[in-house]
Amino acid sequence: MLVECFSVSLLRGELLTVFSRISQDRKFMENALLQFLLRHHTFVSFAVYGGFFVAFVLSLQPKLASYQFGIYARSHIAIFVVITCANFMILNVKMGMIWFLLPVVCVAMNDSFSYIFGRMFGKTPLTALSPKKTWEGLIYGGITTLISGFFVSRLLSRWEFMTCPKPEFTDCNILCRVHCTPSTVFLPSIFGLPKVFGGVTFSLASIQLHGVVIALFTSVLAPFGGFFASGAKRAFKVKDFGSIIPGHGGITDRVDCHLVMAVFTYVYVINFVRDRAPDVEKLLIMVTELTLTEQEELFHELYQIIVDKGANVKALLADVVQ
Repeated sequence: MLVECFSVSLLRGELLTVFSRISQDRKFMENALLQFLLRHHTFVSFAVYGGFFVAFVLSLQPKLASYQFGIYARSHIAIFVVITCANFMILNVKMGMIWFLLPVVCVAMNDSFSYIFGRMFGKTPLTALSPKKTWEGLIYGGITTLISGFFVSRLLSRWEFMTCPKPEFTDCNILCRVHCTPSTVFLPSIFGLPKVFGGVTFSLASIQLHGVVIALFTSVLAPFGGFFASGAKRAFKVKDFGSIIPGHGGITDRVDCHLVMAVFTYVYVINFVRDRAPDVEKLLIMVTELTLTEQEELFHELYQIIVDKGANVKALLADVVQ
């Protein structure tokens, strides 16, 4: 069963191979076996899964079938949730560390302030699954999270380390400085109110509005993620998911909302933040898989396109040669 789940993990890992750029050091690609595994990644993974699926069916025992299918279902759900969401977390980092850290901060702020305001003003229970959670904590915690998302997003956008995309992880260690041309999303613009309202001017960056949207989704999702976890614990008659963090229900209680927030952030960014331009990194991966003849044909076609657009081809080729 563990090997079967591992093969599912490999299959889900295809999402990363599509969006990841092949390392500039391609010596490892000289191995024929590795070339085959990379080119036919999904087929190999599914073939392994299919083989162990047959083995699982052959291992079924009449008296243990219910238990075996229960383990089978739980394993697949766990793999789907953990591996899929982890993939999206990595993809968020590749688009910029801010898209990973901002949702994490929003969830932490929502958890903290919902608890604080719930203890201070809470009177109306929110759900029977968690009697200590109140509507007052939900509302005041949500408002505080929106304010935090507005200001924290502006604060994080000031550092290149947070805003620069990271298409691959082998080009720079954690201590080196990252440089890139900042996206207009992170650049503030000056706005002015009509004279009726005093004609006050202020600066605002698009990332702050995106931060509010992420904070809004967090305010709605985070509390109900906790309720879902409480319902799951009651369904399986356990008090806590684990004991590594005493009094907090285990690590699962700490990351339940982060997993879903990673998926939401990625979907939101690719739909409303990122440019719709073709993914150059993905195109490069496809080009490296072409034969030499096909690459030469592509080169001539690109050359003609560049000439037709009036570019200085000689200067461009000189830069490439250097």
